[in-house]
Amino acid sequence: MAFVLADHTKFRRVFSVTFSQLKKCCIITDSMPDNRYAKETVIKEVMK
Repeated sequence: MAFVLADHTKFRRVFSVTFSQLKKCCIITDSMPDNRYAKETVIKEVMK
């Protein structure tokens, strides 16, 4: 499993780097702007 550490400003943007399929990732973030990724992978929201 790959881990993605990204704050809320990184969502809804396109980046040219791919390192893993979304289904094989766990996203760790401060807040999710929407729940569309929750259907594809594990989401962990960390509060400040």
